[in-house]
Amino acid sequence: MTKLKQMRYAKGVSQCELAKFVGVSRQTISYIENGKNGECSWKTAERICQFFSCTPFEILDVGMLLRFEPRNADEAKTLINMIEEKYVA
Repeated sequence: MTKLKQMRYAKGVSQCELAKFVGVSRQTISYIENGKNGECSWKTAERICQFFSCTPFEILDVGMLLRFEPRNADEAKTLINMIEEKYVA
C-alpha cells in the first residue's frame, strides 16, 4: 500500500472526496496511489499535501519526486530544498 493510500485510509477519505478537493478525477488519485507518477503534477502534489497537512515526502516516494518537471524556478528551488532537507541535512 502506498503512503498516500495509507494516509487516505487513516483519515477515512475516499478517492472521490480527495479528488474533489484536489481538483482532479478519481482515476488520477488511483493512478497516483498505484505509482503512476505521470498523473501527478507538482500542483496536484501540493494540493494533496494541503489536504493532509503534510509534505510531499510523506505521500510520495523519492523516485516519484525526482521525476517531477518543475514549471518554473520557484518550483525547482522548492523541490531541491525539500530533497536537501530530507537527505542531506
